[in-house]
Amino acid sequence: MPGPPRISKPNACRSSTKKGSHLAAFFYARLVAATSGFPFKVLSFILLTINSMSKQLQQTLALGAIAGMRSMSAPATISHVLSNHKSKAIGRSPLRFLQSPTTAKVLKGIAVSEMAADKLPGMPNRTAPPVLLGRILAGGLAGAAAYKAQKDSVVKGALIGGAVAVAASYGALYLRKALGSSTGLPDKVWAIAEDSLVLKSALAVAHDARRSTNNKLY
Repeated sequence: MPGPPRISKPNACRSSTKKGSHLAAFFYARLVAATSGFPFKVLSFILLTINSMSKQLQQTLALGAIAGMRSMSAPATISHVLSNHKSKAIGRSPLRFLQSPTTAKVLKGIAVSEMAADKLPGMPNRTAPPVLLGRILAGGLAGAAAYKAQKDSVVKGALIGGAVAVAASYGALYLRKALGSSTGLPDKVWAIAEDSLVLKSALAVAHDARRSTNNKLY
């Protein structure tokens, strides 16, 4: 005799599927709610603003910030970029010396020496007028070269680079003091951390320039 017919359970499977879809929808709704708040909107605005900036403005802001932390690292960075990815516009200007591999090596050596000197006692404050002027000139030179490489205004690049260098000089100084007083760690620790930030920023500028070269922006 045939056995009892098998009883399928479509309702149970359908119910399980429905619960799973409801659960996924719940978590998706929570994710949308969490990322649609004010902080996310601010972050999105900042990212969109950066993405909408011209290539030379992005580079100049980074180079100016580098100059405010370690003045000679900014010219060294742009010289490294230009010596590896030469610009026809720079080649026809007084800034063409920055495209020389020899200039790039010399500036890198000076930048390394500056990082070492920053750890020595008795070094002048970075906001002292002569020192601050050097940072302004370094940021201005780097910014002018970044703008000239994109066939834009040298004056505009110099002004932006110098202004950002001033802001970064004061900002980095007060941040280092605040971190030292709040953590109790010696200033050399934060000086090394600042060196690391400068190096990473310089590498980011060089990497971005290499990608831009591949896209025929230089």
